[in-house]
Amino acid sequence: MLETRRDPRGRTGRLRLTLTLALLAAALALPAAAADVAPCNANADWLALGHVPPADIGSDGNGPGTPVAQQTNCAFYQFSWQWFLSLAQPANPQEEEPRRWETLPLYTGAANACDSIAETSTHDGAGIFVRGQKANADTFQPTVPESIGQAGGQDVLYAQMTDVQAENDFVNVVFYIVRYNRTECEATAKGFLPGTMELKTSWKQVTDDEAARYYTIQASVDSVSPDPIQLGLVGFHLVRSTATHPEFVWATFEHRDNVPDCVDPQPTPATGWAFTSSEGAECLARQPKMSSCLAQMKFNTPTATASTAKLSDTPQEICRVYRNGTEPEATSNNVENNANIDRLNAQLVGPEGLLTQLSDDHPLAVFKNYVNVGAIWTNDGMASTDASNLRGSLVLTNATMETFHQGTFTVENGKIERAPDANVPHCFSCHVYDPTKGSAYTTELSHIWSTIQPKGWPNNTASATASTDDAAPRAAATRRATTPATPSHVLAPIPAHDKR
Repeated sequence: MLETRRDPRGRTGRLRLTLTLALLAAALALPAAAADVAPCNANADWLALGHVPPADIGSDGNGPGTPVAQQTNCAFYQFSWQWFLSLAQPANPQEEEPRRWETLPLYTGAANACDSIAETSTHDGAGIFVRGQKANADTFQPTVPESIGQAGGQDVLYAQMTDVQAENDFVNVVFYIVRYNRTECEATAKGFLPGTMELKTSWKQVTDDEAARYYTIQASVDSVSPDPIQLGLVGFHLVRSTATHPEFVWATFEHRDNVPDCVDPQPTPATGWAFTSSEGAECLARQPKMSSCLAQMKFNTPTATASTAKLSDTPQEICRVYRNGTEPEATSNNVENNANIDRLNAQLVGPEGLLTQLSDDHPLAVFKNYVNVGAIWTNDGMASTDASNLRGSLVLTNATMETFHQGTFTVENGKIERAPDANVPHCFSCHVYDPTKGSAYTTELSHIWSTIQPKGWPNNTASATASTDDAAPRAAATRRATTPATPSHVLAPIPAHDKR
């Protein structure tokens, strides 16, 4: 069991994790090949409000990382989880919101944005998204915002909608927000500095009944409504560079109720899937004779693009093609990758997980509803253009951000078979890292850099001073994570040329 102890001053002490029979049973239930993988463990210290996430793979806080030759698959997922949990902490020890990731600069499409934040703390105006003048309730005319298009074609994703939501004029389009840290603006002609970070989050409108299971914000959404609406977090891309991995570690998280796997789907949650209908889920459950209904119900098929999309429309049927972003072949990378993702998810958000056992008033408690769905990096920080260099989740996508780019596949004997000539879906398919190209690789690796870079870059680079936007939080907050944020958030349009 998990115990929470408080010292005499009322502060939450260090959480202590005891291996439970449930976790042991889960470990024993792993496939034989996965059971041979060395244990990959979470640590209760990751939840402490003063915890400093690792600067590099295998490092202890700001210390040096493990030598590249000794870096394990497990260490990359421990790195990813620690950064996710750190960014989810309250930025102000005395307040629940904003969360630390919400204090980072917002990508608005403004040219040379790095110039305007170079002399300003990223904590100024924390939690308020930049936007134009607020719409007047009397003259408001809704138009589709540009922050709804996905990567690779600006396709639009629509969530499932209940009768109650439809009757209350809910919108079911999914919104996207991109952020970056000040360190990115300090890039030189040689590339991005260690500690550079970009984040992309996805959101859907949620009811008050749903809100308890989501991290929510009250958002004034340009072109949707003059009044704030409640949005729930459904996806979280976390991309961060280190000294040993200038290609960035690309990790992604999702709400656990987003979608089932296409093959061997999980049981439908009590409240249903966010992006799969009950009929669609029943279709997937009829395996191995479900191939025909995949096509019949047009799973993972886009129906609109941002330029012509409506705020509300018929939801698509979505399922995850590759569990954990991993192909089904039992290679050593794939077996180890699946085992490590599953074990850390179980230890953190499983029935007896560290996050699951937190009291409801803990600021991290709501994140028990989010899981890591994979990460990808390269061996020894080498070029991503050579597929043999890739490690981790080699077919990684987020079901809410690369929904319609999960690759061409068939189902043979109850298994996913990728088409031989199909493009392999993963982050480096679009975000190319090739250090032989010098400063040119920065634009290929980050799709916002060419817009936000300082004027005159790289001849007029920002000074590489220490950034404070990654400072660890220092104390616990007490309000629930689902309490509406104050002040209201505002979504800024994301230009259509953003390739993320």
